[in-house]
Amino acid sequence: MKKRTRDRHVRSVFLQKILLVVFLMFSFSLSYATTEDSTKLVNFTVKSESLNSALIKFKDLTGVQILFNEELLGDKACKDLNLKNVSVDVALGKILEGSGFVYSKVDGVYMVKRASEQKDAQAKPRVFTGEVVDVNGEPLPGVTVVVKGTTFGGATDVDGKFELSFTLEGEVTLVFSFVGMESQEIVVKDEKPLRVVLKESSESLEEVVVTGVFERRAESFTGSATTVTRKELLKRGNQNLIQSLRNMDPALNISQNLSFGSDPNKLPDMDLRGTSSFPDIKGQYTSNPNLPLFILDGFETTLEKVIDLDINRIESVTLLKDAAAKAIYGSKAANGVMVIETVRVQSGELRVNYIGSLNLEMPDLSSYNLCNAREKLDLEYQLGAYDGNIPKQDFVKKQLYYHNLAEVEQGVNTDWLSKPLRNGIGHKHSLNLEVGTSELRVGVDLSYNNIEGVMKGSKRNTIGGGFTVIYQYKKLLFRNQFSFSTTKSEDSPYGEFSEYAKLNSYWRPYNEDGTLRKYLGVGPVHSESVYNPMYNATINTTYKKNYTDYTNNTYLEWNIKSGMKLVGRVGLTNRISGGEEFLPGSHLKFVRTAEDDFFKRGSYKQTYGKSFSVSSDINLNYSHNWDKHILFANLGANIRSGNSEEYIHSAVGFPNDKMDNIIFAKQYADNSKPTGSESIDREVGALLAVNYSYDDRYLADFSLRASASSQFGSDNRWGTFWSAGLGWNVHNEAFFKDSGVVRQLRLRASMGYTGAQNFNSYQGMLLYNYFTDDSYLDFIGTYLEGLANSKLKWQQKFDTNYGIDMNLWGRLNVKFDYYRSVTNNLLTDITTPPSLGFNSYKDNLGKLLNTGYEFNVNYLVLTRPEDRMSLNVFVAGTSNKNKIKEISNSLSSLTSSQDKEAANSNKPFVRFVEGQSLNAIWAVRSKGIDPSSGKEVFVRPDGTLTDTWSALDQVVCGDTEPKLMGNVGFTFEYKGLSVSFTGLYRIGEYMYNQTLVDKVENAQLNYNVDKRAYYDAWMKEGDNVQFKSIGAWNKPTQATSRFVQKLNEFDFSALSIGYDFYRFGFVEKCGLERLQLQFNMNDIGKISSVQIERGTSYPFARYCSFTLNVNF
Repeated sequence: MKKRTRDRHVRSVFLQKILLVVFLMFSFSLSYATTEDSTKLVNFTVKSESLNSALIKFKDLTGVQILFNEELLGDKACKDLNLKNVSVDVALGKILEGSGFVYSKVDGVYMVKRASEQKDAQAKPRVFTGEVVDVNGEPLPGVTVVVKGTTFGGATDVDGKFELSFTLEGEVTLVFSFVGMESQEIVVKDEKPLRVVLKESSESLEEVVVTGVFERRAESFTGSATTVTRKELLKRGNQNLIQSLRNMDPALNISQNLSFGSDPNKLPDMDLRGTSSFPDIKGQYTSNPNLPLFILDGFETTLEKVIDLDINRIESVTLLKDAAAKAIYGSKAANGVMVIETVRVQSGELRVNYIGSLNLEMPDLSSYNLCNAREKLDLEYQLGAYDGNIPKQDFVKKQLYYHNLAEVEQGVNTDWLSKPLRNGIGHKHSLNLEVGTSELRVGVDLSYNNIEGVMKGSKRNTIGGGFTVIYQYKKLLFRNQFSFSTTKSEDSPYGEFSEYAKLNSYWRPYNEDGTLRKYLGVGPVHSESVYNPMYNATINTTYKKNYTDYTNNTYLEWNIKSGMKLVGRVGLTNRISGGEEFLPGSHLKFVRTAEDDFFKRGSYKQTYGKSFSVSSDINLNYSHNWDKHILFANLGANIRSGNSEEYIHSAVGFPNDKMDNIIFAKQYADNSKPTGSESIDREVGALLAVNYSYDDRYLADFSLRASASSQFGSDNRWGTFWSAGLGWNVHNEAFFKDSGVVRQLRLRASMGYTGAQNFNSYQGMLLYNYFTDDSYLDFIGTYLEGLANSKLKWQQKFDTNYGIDMNLWGRLNVKFDYYRSVTNNLLTDITTPPSLGFNSYKDNLGKLLNTGYEFNVNYLVLTRPEDRMSLNVFVAGTSNKNKIKEISNSLSSLTSSQDKEAANSNKPFVRFVEGQSLNAIWAVRSKGIDPSSGKEVFVRPDGTLTDTWSALDQVVCGDTEPKLMGNVGFTFEYKGLSVSFTGLYRIGEYMYNQTLVDKVENAQLNYNVDKRAYYDAWMKEGDNVQFKSIGAWNKPTQATSRFVQKLNEFDFSALSIGYDFYRFGFVEKCGLERLQLQFNMNDIGKISSVQIERGTSYPFARYCSFTLNVNF
């Protein structure tokens, strides 16, 4: 086995070396292309033209950089020329011959000057420096700085600083320009450092809207979208992108899983503007059916890759919400779209940026309210757990009681919750290098993220990196991004946290000699032996997963002419994944294994998967301005193919914990064999998008997407999706233009269809499988495994949206949207007669309605740019309701079967009823506990009372969707100091308090219980309490309104404190361009109207980090 491991390592190193060589050769070839211009041969003709015109014409022909002052050349004429097959240097000399001007070449740039200046060989170039900031004093990286009348210039660095060096004499004009900002021209005479303040352009609200296909002017955009910058993300935390977005836009509802808590290896559930599909009860979806579509640098990606993405490499995130915004993705956009753009490589000298974080995760057990050792023992005694029916049994139980009492009297009060926990200390590192000119730019990035969870042994390590090459030649721009990431995760060998939360505090975890106890004691009720789950962590228990992802995206842009651009993109992604779960024979899971199966103790599960996808699209952009009209159009086509496969092997028989490889297995697991799955899906599509603006007042959007997919029936391969939007910039009307109050007032409306297709690949096809255990005449046969449905088609969602964007006094920003969404053709199971051999087949029957509103208010309380001082306060909120409009007979049958299960369960079940919400809590209404008998009194739908629970009496007792949820907070900055806080609120939500059921009323007295069982349960006649008698043997409490509670809560979610040392001279003396320190804290605390155990399988954690950001 060691040799195989070494071989894999050698191959990995060899692959890395090959990639490095390819990268260096590729970069060298591009570098060579930029230097060969001076030696290549050109043909050039000029007749009756000025010297200015001839130089411009020559520059356009050759693509070389020529620096000259148009005013200095004036109207000087160029002599007629007809040059054939001469070098660039010779041709330029001929152009300037006899003009009194000559050229010199510095760093590949030709500089034209008077001949007299050439004589002064010692003339020093003039150096102009400065910084560019916005109105808040924040540095602006990437601002273009150009000498007016020339092609010479550069760009600001990450601190907004620039430096230009040239030999032009006299006054020169520098032009500063940046997307979304008003360009500014400054005449400079000397070389004093400049401080340039750029203001937001009146034609831009938030610069542009990045859609992942093309960029749109925000001023003319009629869709509903939210854009979040990197700076805003990092103020809400640096764990990962999803955690930060949770504190940004409440329309993206990221659920907190009460079971898995802060487990670093679990993916969160989320939806954007409500649920669009029925829950995945029967496994018909490939992933959560309500997840939005994730687009990373223009290509589709997975939630797991987004979670593991280095947040420091993210430039912006845009959420596309309504049809006008998301319909360009047509068939996959029903749940909304998250467009992620990473940082682009900038030109300039070599820049190195390092960001390092020390992260701390601390268990949050504030929701647990368990009995201590004495309370639990007293409760057991009061409830008769130590009373026997016969003298012998009573004697044994009393012995157990006095043994436990002696332990309590000796001070035994074990804090079992702390045993599998720790303060997890992790670290994160990000290194980025950039260098290049305006023609060739190269960037390399590396990252490492070590997450140590709060349960001992749980962790997640991600190593990532990549390089970007950008090359521009005349009107062509080539960009290639290669990235890789490898993630290894391990779950805690201590098992689930609930195993510790149930242990009685009067049990000792260690023997007197300090060794770990495997056997803890006997439960008082059923005399059940109880074992120490800590033991499993000592015997090489393993839960591991890993994946490696390679992605290469290639972009080619051709600026055909002014206003017309052709963009082609190709993306390839290859992913390999694996996992292993090893439980040795000594694991407590096998402690009660029958003697006949002694050699089957121990299990090993191994998984292996791989996938590959290739995507390509081509888009032609056209924009044209004339008079008061602005037209933008995009015509595109796309094609995609993907395949994946996964294999699973399960084996048993590992008596020794050192035999931790599947080759040591005794056999496959009983009634098991190697299993797996595979899928192939392909799609092709076309896109048309048009935007029109008249006088920046009246706006119109239209998009049409046609898509075909292999996932659907042969008669319905194609689906058509469209959107239309209208807008009115009221603030550009004459009656508002002179208003000092209303800076912006835009009214928006849109409608359109989008689709969803995250289903299994072969649902519409006729499927066969082979008989592997029988044959006929030595031939194997096949059998039908799935019915075909040639009519199976796209699930469609019709969205309507009405919105308003407003800015008052330049300080108050208000955004409000109301939406209504109807999902048609929901994919569901249709029940069939058993005589067909199948219980159901897939068809489009179902309709779901979502309605809601969202708002965002931001107020700039104060601003003082000279001190980099500003204070912003904000509040945002959303409300969503869904309703089932139509369901299939299969869902009706499923509801009936759920009702039967509910009679023997203590949990409420999902029910599908037309006219009701998917999030409804179904239970029987209750009047409470009868003080005289201790029985529960139920209310039938007709108002009569009964003490008998019936599934037919279930009604809606609440809804888990809050009436209003959102965030509130502030950001403050002053001379490098920054402070921000975000709180989350939920109002009017209902939840079923399962803690009160499991740990109080249905508590198993063998194990620990919630303290409320100690004082709020019925024990004798006349007790006016909330819970029934716990007793030693209690029947499960079926779904009842007694446990439906109204939830109002406020979550102290994110705090960030940072400092930028830009004002201190030691930063420059240390050779640094920038030095920043930042402290982040997330999930600080919670105020809630409901007390419920949170993090039952894996606890929640408070998170804080200390970050250092250094630029060289």
